[in-house]
Amino acid sequence: MLKLFLGSVFALIIFELILRFSFGFCDAPLVKVDDQIEYLYQPNQDRDRFGNHIIYNEFSMRSLPLNKKDSIVILGLGDSVINGGVSIDQNDLATDVLEKRLSNYYKKNIRFLNISAGSWGPENIFEYLKKFGSFNSKYFFLFVSSHDAHDNITHKKVVGISPNFPDKQYTFALAELTERYLLPRFKNLFSNSSVSSIDKKNEDDPIGKSQEFTTGFQNILKYCKQNKIELTVFLHLEKIEFLANKNNSQGDEIISFCKENNIPLINELGIPHQIDVYRDNIHLNEKGQKMIADTIFNYIKRVNFIEKGK
Repeated sequence: MLKLFLGSVFALIIFELILRFSFGFCDAPLVKVDDQIEYLYQPNQDRDRFGNHIIYNEFSMRSLPLNKKDSIVILGLGDSVINGGVSIDQNDLATDVLEKRLSNYYKKNIRFLNISAGSWGPENIFEYLKKFGSFNSKYFFLFVSSHDAHDNITHKKVVGISPNFPDKQYTFALAELTERYLLPRFKNLFSNSSVSSIDKKNEDDPIGKSQEFTTGFQNILKYCKQNKIELTVFLHLEKIEFLANKNNSQGDEIISFCKENNIPLINELGIPHQIDVYRDNIHLNEKGQKMIADTIFNYIKRVNFIEKGK
């Protein structure tokens, strides 16, 4: 009996160590509450999670630290789609890929900064800009999906409560595995969460959506006009929109807003791609991140707002 007990303890210790050092448990990116922004990632994080390297710099961007040698700064603004989460390695993020490609092509140290967090909407982004400024950028790319049309700040308490918004590390990897991953999946087996309509909201969003078109789009546009910043909107398709080959009604609202305000719009509906770029209904894998990088790179070359070699 004693041998069985000691063997079980030893096995648990080995499993704990494997979870920590092979899979990155107890090393999750942490979030903090903000009175204006609602929440954002804690600054200065360097994590290894599920085999992926994850960095948040001194301004809570999913980017390397800023450098005085940065000559041109472009801001990528968005939610979990461009953030990538723990499933995308830092080197595979569209924004990091763009930094390298643009810097090589234009022979300048160009930064494409990643200002994002899961379930952020345009209002969260606007509040971030109000707090931290534009970082001397003259070019914004706002990455949104159809559900962002009605994404208004609610200040719902999710940090430290929802598993997707941890504010501190678990003490034990086994506890994190059980509470964050096994129990939720067990509960999902007994719930009906399938998406049956193109206009159904994102079921994985713990923040929730309102019925009104968010003021965030107008506020960001006003901010850009006041600061002489060129704004481009990138409208990402959810998988169900991709399969239907059309934007849903909320996506149409965003398209209408861009047309009415003469905002350049890159609609993913017009970008040839396959279903294998998705890793769930909305988020992209490495192929999807590369698709975004390729599209933005070609767009920047076409509109020619960066002078080559000068």
